Amino acid sequence: MSKFIDSFRNNKDSVNGKIFLPVIHLNPRDGMGSAMDGVRVAADAGADGAFLIAHGGLDYRQVAEIQESVLNRFQRDTGVLFPIGVNWLDLMREPEKMIHEASRIGTVSMIWSDAPGNGEEILQARRDTMWDGFYMGAVGFKYQAHVSNEELPEVARRSSSFMDVLVTSGDGTGIAINPERTKIIREAVGLEKPIAVASGVSISNYGDIIPYVDCFLVATSILFKHDDHRLDAEKTQVLAEAIHGWTP
Repeated sequence: MSKFIDSFRNNKDSVNGKIFLPVIHLNPRDGMGSAMDGVRVAADAGADGAFLIAHGGLDYRQVAEIQESVLNRFQRDTGVLFPIGVNWLDLMREPEKMIHEASRIGTVSMIWSDAPGNGEEILQARRDTMWDGFYMGAVGFKYQAHVSNEELPEVARRSSSFMDVLVTSGDGTGIAINPERTKIIREAVGLEKPIAVASGVSISNYGDIIPYVDCFLVATSILFKHDDHRLDAEKTQVLAEAIHGWTP
Protein backbone atom coordinates (compact mmCIF):
# COMPACT_ATOMS: atom_id res chain seq x y z
CA MET A 1 0.00 0.00 0.00
CA SER A 2 1.44 3.37 -1.00
CA LYS A 3 1.82 6.23 1.44
CA PHE A 4 -0.58 8.29 -0.69
CA ILE A 5 -3.42 5.78 -0.52
CA ASP A 6 -2.75 4.98 3.12
CA SER A 7 -3.02 8.69 4.01
CA PHE A 8 -6.78 8.56 3.34
CA ARG A 9 -7.48 5.58 5.57
CA ASN A 10 -8.78 7.63 8.49
CA ASN A 11 -11.28 9.40 6.24
CA LYS A 12 -12.96 6.55 4.41
CA ASP A 13 -14.81 3.30 4.85
CA SER A 14 -13.78 1.87 1.50
CA VAL A 15 -11.69 -1.27 1.67
CA ASN A 16 -10.63 -1.36 -1.98
CA GLY A 17 -8.06 1.45 -1.73
CA LYS A 18 -9.61 3.54 -4.51
CA ILE A 19 -9.52 7.33 -3.99
CA PHE A 20 -12.18 9.72 -5.28
CA LEU A 21 -11.30 13.42 -5.36
CA PRO A 22 -13.88 15.78 -6.89
CA VAL A 23 -12.35 18.83 -8.57
CA ILE A 24 -13.95 22.14 -7.58
CA HIS A 25 -13.66 24.85 -10.23
CA LEU A 26 -13.66 28.07 -8.23
CA ASN A 27 -16.09 30.79 -9.21
CA PRO A 28 -13.96 33.94 -9.64
CA ARG A 29 -16.87 36.04 -8.36
CA ASP A 30 -17.16 34.00 -5.16
CA GLY A 31 -14.10 31.83 -4.75
CA MET A 32 -14.57 31.21 -1.04
CA GLY A 33 -18.26 30.41 -1.33
CA SER A 34 -17.85 28.05 -4.27
CA ALA A 35 -14.99 26.27 -2.51
CA MET A 36 -16.89 25.83 0.75
CA ASP A 37 -20.02 24.62 -1.01
CA GLY A 38 -18.03 22.18 -3.13
CA VAL A 39 -16.11 20.76 -0.18
CA ARG A 40 -19.33 20.21 1.77
CA VAL A 41 -20.94 18.41 -1.17
CA ALA A 42 -17.85 16.27 -1.73
CA ALA A 43 -17.54 15.31 1.93
CA ASP A 44 -21.24 14.57 2.36
CA ALA A 45 -21.16 12.41 -0.78
CA GLY A 46 -18.38 10.25 0.61
CA ALA A 47 -15.42 11.58 -1.37
CA ASP A 48 -11.96 11.16 0.11
CA GLY A 49 -10.92 14.77 -0.37
CA ALA A 50 -11.13 17.43 -3.06
CA PHE A 51 -9.04 19.65 -5.31
CA LEU A 52 -9.41 23.35 -5.94
CA ILE A 53 -8.61 24.83 -9.35
CA ALA A 54 -9.17 28.26 -10.91
CA HIS A 55 -9.33 28.91 -14.66
CA GLY A 56 -9.07 32.67 -14.44
CA GLY A 57 -9.84 35.54 -12.14
CA LEU A 58 -7.99 34.07 -9.19
CA ASP A 59 -4.22 33.69 -8.96
CA TYR A 60 -2.36 31.03 -6.99
CA ARG A 61 -2.03 33.26 -3.91
CA GLN A 62 -5.80 33.75 -3.78
CA VAL A 63 -6.43 30.03 -4.31
CA ALA A 64 -3.97 29.30 -1.50
CA GLU A 65 -5.81 31.64 0.86
CA ILE A 66 -9.12 29.99 -0.04
CA GLN A 67 -7.68 26.51 0.50
CA GLU A 68 -6.30 27.37 3.92
CA SER A 69 -9.48 29.09 5.04
CA VAL A 70 -11.84 26.38 3.82
CA LEU A 71 -9.75 23.52 5.21
CA ASN A 72 -9.56 25.15 8.65
CA ARG A 73 -13.22 26.16 8.66
CA PHE A 74 -14.42 22.70 7.63
CA GLN A 75 -12.29 21.07 10.32
CA ARG A 76 -13.58 23.53 12.92
CA ASP A 77 -17.20 22.95 11.93
CA THR A 78 -17.07 19.15 11.58
CA GLY A 79 -14.03 17.93 13.49
CA VAL A 80 -12.83 16.25 10.29
CA LEU A 81 -9.57 17.03 8.51
CA PHE A 82 -10.78 16.76 4.92
CA PRO A 83 -7.82 16.76 2.50
CA ILE A 84 -7.98 19.67 0.03
CA GLY A 85 -5.36 19.84 -2.69
CA VAL A 86 -4.62 22.56 -5.22
CA ASN A 87 -3.90 22.82 -8.91
CA TRP A 88 -2.28 26.23 -9.39
CA LEU A 89 -2.62 26.65 -13.15
CA ASP A 90 -0.61 29.88 -13.16
CA LEU A 91 2.35 27.92 -11.75
CA MET A 92 1.87 24.93 -14.05
CA ARG A 93 5.28 25.43 -15.70
CA GLU A 94 6.97 25.86 -12.33
CA PRO A 95 5.95 22.89 -10.17
CA GLU A 96 9.08 23.37 -8.06
CA LYS A 97 7.64 26.77 -7.08
CA MET A 98 4.41 25.02 -6.17
CA ILE A 99 6.37 22.94 -3.67
CA HIS A 100 7.99 26.01 -2.13
CA GLU A 101 4.59 27.70 -1.84
CA ALA A 102 2.97 24.60 -0.34
CA SER A 103 5.74 24.40 2.23
CA ARG A 104 5.38 28.06 3.09
CA ILE A 105 1.60 27.86 3.49
CA GLY A 106 1.64 24.71 5.58
CA THR A 107 -1.88 23.43 4.85
CA VAL A 108 -1.39 22.09 1.32
CA SER A 109 -0.75 18.34 1.39
CA MET A 110 -1.48 17.65 -2.31
CA ILE A 111 -0.25 19.47 -5.41
CA TRP A 112 -1.47 18.52 -8.87
CA SER A 113 0.29 19.94 -11.90
CA ASP A 114 -0.92 19.70 -15.50
CA ALA A 115 2.73 19.63 -16.61
CA PRO A 116 5.34 17.04 -15.59
CA GLY A 117 8.06 19.44 -14.50
CA ASN A 118 11.80 18.92 -14.27
CA GLY A 119 12.59 15.97 -12.05
CA GLU A 120 15.86 17.30 -10.68
CA GLU A 121 14.35 20.69 -9.83
CA ILE A 122 11.34 19.09 -8.13
CA LEU A 123 13.51 16.78 -6.04
CA GLN A 124 15.75 19.72 -5.10
CA ALA A 125 12.70 21.76 -4.05
CA ARG A 126 11.61 18.93 -1.80
CA ARG A 127 15.04 18.69 -0.22
CA ASP A 128 15.20 22.45 0.28
CA THR A 129 11.75 22.71 1.86
CA MET A 130 11.39 19.25 3.42
CA TRP A 131 7.75 19.42 2.24
CA ASP A 132 6.21 16.00 2.92
CA GLY A 133 3.04 16.29 0.84
CA PHE A 134 2.19 14.54 -2.42
CA TYR A 135 3.30 15.83 -5.81
CA MET A 136 0.92 14.63 -8.51
CA GLY A 137 2.45 15.30 -11.92
CA ALA A 138 1.29 14.88 -15.50
CA VAL A 139 2.14 11.82 -17.59
CA GLY A 140 0.68 11.63 -21.09
CA PHE A 141 -1.61 14.50 -20.15
CA LYS A 142 -4.11 16.54 -22.16
CA TYR A 143 -2.83 19.68 -23.88
CA GLN A 144 0.80 18.66 -23.34
CA ALA A 145 3.16 17.18 -25.93
CA HIS A 146 1.63 13.91 -27.10
CA VAL A 147 3.15 10.74 -25.68
CA SER A 148 2.56 7.69 -27.87
CA ASN A 149 1.70 4.29 -26.45
CA GLU A 150 5.21 3.16 -27.39
CA GLU A 151 6.81 6.05 -25.48
CA LEU A 152 4.47 5.85 -22.51
CA PRO A 153 6.21 3.08 -20.48
CA GLU A 154 9.55 4.90 -20.40
CA VAL A 155 7.94 8.26 -19.65
CA ALA A 156 5.97 6.69 -16.80
CA ARG A 157 8.99 4.96 -15.31
CA ARG A 158 11.11 8.11 -15.51
CA SER A 159 8.35 10.19 -13.92
CA SER A 160 7.99 7.71 -11.07
CA SER A 161 11.35 8.80 -9.73
CA PHE A 162 10.11 12.25 -8.74
CA MET A 163 6.28 12.05 -8.69
CA ASP A 164 4.26 10.63 -5.82
CA VAL A 165 1.26 10.07 -8.11
CA LEU A 166 1.23 9.82 -11.91
CA VAL A 167 -1.72 11.78 -13.33
CA THR A 168 -2.85 10.94 -16.84
CA SER A 169 -5.87 11.88 -18.93
CA GLY A 170 -7.75 11.63 -22.18
CA ASP A 171 -7.14 14.03 -25.05
CA GLY A 172 -9.11 16.90 -23.52
CA THR A 173 -11.36 18.08 -20.72
CA GLY A 174 -14.28 15.71 -20.31
CA ILE A 175 -12.79 13.19 -22.76
CA ALA A 176 -12.32 9.68 -21.39
CA ILE A 177 -8.90 8.08 -21.54
CA ASN A 178 -8.36 4.95 -23.61
CA PRO A 179 -8.23 2.19 -20.95
CA GLU A 180 -5.26 0.66 -22.76
CA ARG A 181 -3.13 3.64 -21.75
CA THR A 182 -3.87 3.14 -18.05
CA LYS A 183 -2.95 -0.52 -18.44
CA ILE A 184 0.34 0.42 -20.13
CA ILE A 185 1.25 2.81 -17.31
CA ARG A 186 0.35 0.24 -14.65
CA GLU A 187 2.47 -2.44 -16.26
CA ALA A 188 5.37 0.01 -16.57
CA VAL A 189 5.43 1.23 -12.96
CA GLY A 190 4.10 -1.77 -11.06
CA LEU A 191 1.47 -1.98 -8.34
CA GLU A 192 3.00 0.32 -5.71
CA LYS A 193 3.08 3.61 -7.65
CA PRO A 194 -0.32 5.36 -7.52
CA ILE A 195 -1.93 6.32 -10.83
CA ALA A 196 -4.67 8.95 -11.20
CA VAL A 197 -6.93 9.84 -14.11
CA ALA A 198 -8.11 13.43 -14.52
CA SER A 199 -10.50 13.64 -17.45
CA GLY A 200 -13.70 12.09 -18.66
CA VAL A 201 -14.39 9.80 -15.70
CA SER A 202 -18.11 9.10 -15.29
CA ILE A 203 -20.47 6.55 -13.81
CA SER A 204 -20.72 4.93 -17.24
CA ASN A 205 -17.00 4.34 -17.82
CA TYR A 206 -15.13 4.25 -14.50
CA GLY A 207 -15.27 0.45 -14.58
CA ASP A 208 -13.15 0.36 -17.74
CA ILE A 209 -10.11 1.84 -15.98
CA ILE A 210 -10.54 1.11 -12.29
CA PRO A 211 -8.51 -2.14 -12.40
CA TYR A 212 -5.45 -0.05 -13.30
CA VAL A 213 -6.16 3.26 -11.54
CA ASP A 214 -5.95 4.24 -7.85
CA CYS A 215 -7.27 7.80 -7.86
CA PHE A 216 -10.03 9.59 -9.76
CA LEU A 217 -9.98 13.38 -10.20
CA VAL A 218 -13.45 14.23 -11.46
CA ALA A 219 -15.38 17.36 -12.37
CA THR A 220 -17.33 17.38 -15.66
CA SER A 221 -19.57 14.36 -15.07
CA ILE A 222 -20.57 15.40 -11.53
CA LEU A 223 -21.34 19.07 -12.18
CA PHE A 224 -24.78 20.58 -12.49
CA LYS A 225 -25.70 21.03 -16.14
CA HIS A 226 -24.57 24.41 -17.49
CA ASP A 227 -22.73 25.28 -14.26
CA ASP A 228 -18.98 24.74 -14.17
CA HIS A 229 -18.67 25.72 -10.50
CA ARG A 230 -21.21 23.55 -8.64
CA LEU A 231 -21.00 19.85 -7.83
CA ASP A 232 -24.27 17.95 -8.13
CA ALA A 233 -24.66 16.13 -4.79
CA GLU A 234 -26.55 13.16 -6.24
CA LYS A 235 -24.13 12.58 -9.12
CA THR A 236 -21.16 12.94 -6.77
CA GLN A 237 -22.55 10.44 -4.28
CA VAL A 238 -23.43 7.90 -6.96
CA LEU A 239 -19.88 7.98 -8.36
CA ALA A 240 -18.31 7.87 -4.89
CA GLU A 241 -20.30 4.78 -3.98
CA ALA A 242 -19.47 3.12 -7.28
CA ILE A 243 -15.72 3.73 -6.99
CA HIS A 244 -15.51 2.72 -3.33
CA GLY A 245 -17.75 -0.28 -3.82
CA TRP A 246 -15.90 -1.73 -6.79
CA THR A 247 -14.50 -5.23 -6.44
CA PRO A 248 -12.23 -7.03 -8.94
